[in-house]
Amino acid sequence: MCLRNLRGVSLILMIGTFAANLSGQGKQSDSFAPALARAQQYLSQNKPDLAMREYKFILLEDPNNVQVQANLGVLLFFANRCAEAKEHLSKALAIQPGMDKIPALLSVCEKREGRLQEAQRDLEASIASTKDVKTRVLAEENLVDIYYEQGDLQQASRVAEDLLKNDPKNPDVIYIVYRIHSDIAERARKALAVLAPDSARMHEIMAQHFINEGDATDAIAQYERALVIDSQLPGVRYELAEAILVDSKSVESLDRATALLKKALALDPRNAGAEAELGEIAAIQNDSAAAEAHFARALALDAKQLNALRGMADIAKLAEDNEKAKVYLLRASRVDPLDATLHYQLSQLYRKANLMDDAKREMDNFRMIQDLKKKTELMEQRVKP
Repeated sequence: MCLRNLRGVSLILMIGTFAANLSGQGKQSDSFAPALARAQQYLSQNKPDLAMREYKFILLEDPNNVQVQANLGVLLFFANRCAEAKEHLSKALAIQPGMDKIPALLSVCEKREGRLQEAQRDLEASIASTKDVKTRVLAEENLVDIYYEQGDLQQASRVAEDLLKNDPKNPDVIYIVYRIHSDIAERARKALAVLAPDSARMHEIMAQHFINEGDATDAIAQYERALVIDSQLPGVRYELAEAILVDSKSVESLDRATALLKKALALDPRNAGAEAELGEIAAIQNDSAAAEAHFARALALDAKQLNALRGMADIAKLAEDNEKAKVYLLRASRVDPLDATLHYQLSQLYRKANLMDDAKREMDNFRMIQDLKKKTELMEQRVKP
């Protein structure tokens, strides 16, 4: 698994992030000031080799300078020269015990050298003790990698979720979480296919696959087969009703979906999704009062039920209550910030209220999401076999 690449990070920032809080041990001599200044200048110019030369010059005279030992170790670490980095990082740690960042870098070096058992133990310890978020993220990435290589997907998933909390906007972290959960799902699917190939759950999985592929007709057949095998299978009637509504909005389909959703609610009265679907059916049938009642019950069960929020906004717009519609659309956009239609509708409402700056912001969001969607669809088309 490919971990985060830090080559683009400025070297000064890197030193500041990963070096410990140092107390200035070692000789305090003005004679080192020019060399330290040159090292800083080289770092700002992204010339690590020249900065390392200056640090090595200082250490010839002052080997107990903990700041220089740590900084040189960090530079060597990110130059993938762990054998040399360990010498300086270990020296810094010996001079000033208790540093919470250096142990993590030493643990990563153990992993890079293939000493996975030691690395796992030390990475676990450094994650538990370090207070610096960036250092903890680096340690977690490497620990996830070890668990993943060992096939321990549950442990990898646990650490990956913590990693996502600590670094939620990092594409590599998001990929790690996606990869692990995809592998867990695939492992479970294969196990189910071997152990119970004609089980209700296997047919449910097949139905969900067809839905994701845009094939509602085959999904319906698989859901129906699942119910034949197990008529009390939780959630399947709701999923089947959704597939029917995707496939057709005919009177027959609406009636069948309604019956399934009512049965789903009888089995699970807290199914907010089923209430929202009933609201959508009532809206299609132009029964605004029934639709509003279903949407209201859905939101009482789940205040973030997206279809119910959209439905309430539509009812408010029909009643020309634009302020109420705006409230529901704003709530919906917070639940799903990447729903372009929500931003478009908000833009139109702001425009009617003559709030042109707000209208422009929402229209800009709409266009940005549309562009992103086109790029994503194109990328998905390219990666399909």
